[in-house]
Amino acid sequence: MDRLLAMSRGIDRVSWYAGLVATWAILIVTLLAAGDALMTFGLRPLDAANQWLNGYGIGFGFLLDWYRANSNAVGDSLPLLFAVMVMLGAPWTFKLNGHVRVDLLYQMHTPRGRIWIDVIGGLVFLLPVCVILFAYTWPWFLHSWQSNEMSTNAGGLPRWPSRLFLPLGFALLALQGVSELIKCWAALTTGYVREHIYEKPVQ
Repeated sequence: MDRLLAMSRGIDRVSWYAGLVATWAILIVTLLAAGDALMTFGLRPLDAANQWLNGYGIGFGFLLDWYRANSNAVGDSLPLLFAVMVMLGAPWTFKLNGHVRVDLLYQMHTPRGRIWIDVIGGLVFLLPVCVILFAYTWPWFLHSWQSNEMSTNAGGLPRWPSRLFLPLGFALLALQGVSELIKCWAALTTGYVREHIYEKPVQ
């Protein structure tokens, strides 16, 4: 059991790093989306301000030119970052017991009964669904990668990176499911205490 729990801690560490990447992706996508909206709807006023500042030798036309040349790439990066946020954030959220769940039966059981619900849910629903979705999304990514699928937008980005995060995310979520099952089994058979605390919904 000690080796299994050590493996569980290793999986938790991987999920933590994935969650850290997802957290940074949230910041980056927020800045990019805000900047894209500002440039899209404020291009004319910014052009006017740049022309006025050019008279003083402090224009910022190079930024406007860069945006015009790369606006499609910026737009294509947003779905990629959303994929990073969702698919890499899911395993760490699961580790923290932060996903939405059906509370009707769960909150009526003892802590031991809740562990059994988690075990059954993990074995019957979580792991099979992750395996099925991985099996469907991996060939999709491979085809996109091998064909070097590109955005239909001029100057856009390759599409295979965003496809990659689908099977990767399901694989990491399945791994975290294995980690949680190990913790459940340890809690049922030893004195191990699970880390996360289930909070009843406010109703």
